[in-house]
Amino acid sequence: MVASDGFRQDDEELKQASGLSEVEDADLMAPAATDESAGEAEESTETPLEFEFDVEAAGPCKRKIIVTIPRKEVDRYFQEEFDKIRDEAQVPGFRPGRAPRKLLEKRYRNELREPVKARLMLDAFTALADRANLAPISDPELDPDRIELPDEGDFAFEFSVEVRPEFEIPNWKGLKLTKTVYSYTPQYFEAYLREQLKSEALLEEVEEPAQLGDYITCDISLFHEGRVLNSSDGERLLIRPRLTFMDGVIEDFGERMVGVQRGESRTCDVRVAESCSDPELAGKTIQARFKVHAVLRRRSAENLEAFAQTMGYGSVEELRDAYERRLRSRLDQMTYESLRKQILDQLLDVVPFDLPQDLVKRQTERELRRRAVELVRAGYSQEDIQPHLNAIAREARTQVVRLLREHFLLERLAEAENIEADEDAIDAEVERIAMQTGRSPRQVRAELDQEEAWDVIRNAIVERRMIEKIIEVAEITEEQKTLTAREEAEETALDLGVVRPKPSAEETSD
Repeated sequence: MVASDGFRQDDEELKQASGLSEVEDADLMAPAATDESAGEAEESTETPLEFEFDVEAAGPCKRKIIVTIPRKEVDRYFQEEFDKIRDEAQVPGFRPGRAPRKLLEKRYRNELREPVKARLMLDAFTALADRANLAPISDPELDPDRIELPDEGDFAFEFSVEVRPEFEIPNWKGLKLTKTVYSYTPQYFEAYLREQLKSEALLEEVEEPAQLGDYITCDISLFHEGRVLNSSDGERLLIRPRLTFMDGVIEDFGERMVGVQRGESRTCDVRVAESCSDPELAGKTIQARFKVHAVLRRRSAENLEAFAQTMGYGSVEELRDAYERRLRSRLDQMTYESLRKQILDQLLDVVPFDLPQDLVKRQTERELRRRAVELVRAGYSQEDIQPHLNAIAREARTQVVRLLREHFLLERLAEAENIEADEDAIDAEVERIAMQTGRSPRQVRAELDQEEAWDVIRNAIVERRMIEKIIEVAEITEEQKTLTAREEAEETALDLGVVRPKPSAEETSD
C-alpha cells in the first residue's frame, strides 16, 4: 500500500504538531527496509490471526457469532501496514524511508485504521469457516461502517449468519417405491404432435373476434380502488380458460376474452394470492384491464412436409422421430418426479427441521430457476413451464419451504456420498437442454452465462445423481400406465406480479 496524496498535510503544521525535526530524535529514525527485514515482514503476514469467538443460536438456521481479537493482534496488523508504506510514505522534511517511526505512525495511523479493520475482519471470517464448523448459506449480517476499531483494548464485533439446518442423516437404503412406467397409444402421440406443431406454427393477425386458442397482444393494467398496482405493455397472451400471475389468478379469463377484437378493452377480476408482497392485498380481489391491440391465430400446419423443411428436418419421419423423443423424455421425467416425490416424502417425514421466513423469501427465485431447469430438461415449452412456476410463487409459504427442505436434505446426502457435478456431466446437461429446446449448445451456454445459472445446473445434477443412487438400492414395484387422451391445457401464465416490485437499494441510489 502506497500513501496517497490525500494523506498529505501542510509541512509546517505537521512539524509543529509532532515537535520533531530531521535532526532531532535521530535514534527514532525508521531505517530503509533491507531484504532481511522485508522477509520478516512477509513472514509475519502469514502468521495466523489469533482470536476468540462464541457462537449462539439466534433462531432456526441462524447463528450469532461474537469475535474478540486481542490487542496484540491489532497492534501487529498496524505494524504490518506501517511496514508496507514506510519506504514510500511522504513525510514533510524527510526523504522517503527516513522518517522517524513515531512520526510515521502519528501521521498515518488514522488513514490505516480502515484497512487494518478490514484485514482483521476478513481474516477472522476466513478462519471461522473452519474453526466454528459453520456452513453459511448467506452473507454475514453486519454493517462494517458501524464497527469501530478502538484505540485501546481488544477489538470485538458480532454478526449474524444463516447456516444450513442441522439434522441426522436418515437411512435412505431399501425404501419401498412404486415406479410408474408410461406408454401411450398412437392416438395420444398424434394429439401431442399436433399440439406441439401448433405451438411452433407462425402467428397471423386476424380481424375476427378472438377464440379460445388465439393470442392477443395487449397492454395490462392491474388496479385496486382506483390505484394502479402494476402494468405491462405489449404482452402476448394465449387465450385459455385461466390466466395466472406470479401472485394472482383470473379464473374466467377465457370466458371474458372470447369475442374480443382489436381496439377493445376487457376488465377481469383477479384473486390475489396470500403470498402477495403487499399484505393489505393478500386474499383480496383486484381488477385487471386488458387493452387489445391485435388478435393472432396460429397458421394451420396441415402440410407436414413443408413444415418439416421449415423447422430444419430432412423429412416428416425425422420430424416425427424428434418429437417422439421429446415425448419419451417428458414421460421419463414424469416417472422420475413420481419416484423423487415418494423418496422425499419418506425421508423428510423422519427429518424434521425448521427454516426462517426471510430465508424462504430470499430463496424463492432460486427455487423457481431450479424448477425451470428441470422442466426445460424434460422438453417442456415456455408456455407449459410458466404455469408451474406461478403455482410455486403463489404458494411460496408452503411449496418453497418444501423445495428448500428437499434441497438441504439432498445436498447433505450427496456430500456424505461424495457426489459432485463434474464437467462431463455439465456438458451432457447442456447438450440435453439444447436438444430439448432446439437450440445449439453454444446458445444454451451463453444463456446460462447471462443468467448466472451455472450453480442451478450443478445443483440439479448433484440432486438427480443422489436420487438415482437411492433408486438403485430401493425396493421397487412397477406399475404400467397407458396414456390414451391428452388433456387440453387450461392455464396461461404471465411472468408478472399484481404489485410492482419495490426498487432495490442500489436502484434507489442510482
